[in-house]
Amino acid sequence: MENTEKPKRRASTRSMKAEGEATPAKTSRRKTVKTEVASVSPEMRQKMIEDAAYYRAQQNSDGDLANWLAAEAEIDRMLGKDGISG
Repeated sequence: MENTEKPKRRASTRSMKAEGEATPAKTSRRKTVKTEVASVSPEMRQKMIEDAAYYRAQQNSDGDLANWLAAEAEIDRMLGKDGISG
């Protein structure tokens, strides 16, 4: 014979607290995600910037220097270098 009884539900914490009793504040338990810095050679970084600048130049006419600087900033962000080149 199978047990057909439903499991009993636990009483909520709220209903068990006395009136006027303060409830503790909820704390956030967010996990910290560590971002890994990509390790590429200076030559590979240079090639990535060249490619990104080329594709930027195909899409707009901002000028070579503006496209290069934007591409360099984008690649450095992607590599986790915070804009530090070299």
